[in-house]
Amino acid sequence: MQQPVIIHGQPSAFSFGSLLLRMIYHYWYHTGESLAIRQMLGHADLPEFVGDIDGEAPYRPEPVEAEKGTDCAESLLHDRR
Repeated sequence: MQQPVIIHGQPSAFSFGSLLLRMIYHYWYHTGESLAIRQMLGHADLPEFVGDIDGEAPYRPEPVEAEKGTDCAESLLHDRR
């Protein structure tokens, strides 16, 4: 996820993880547009919208534990104990 995306044979400034998040946030943007229309139509109890995506939620790699081969499910169970 941290590898740069290759564009026209050259590494770009974007990682696969950043582009994946950007795609997810793009869908959220359109969801926000739909919510705006619903708000204009008078619908109530609409969910909050995501703000500054690049500044607030950039891609971050998983903790070092996962890189050492720790089973993620095992790690989650251990954290709950």
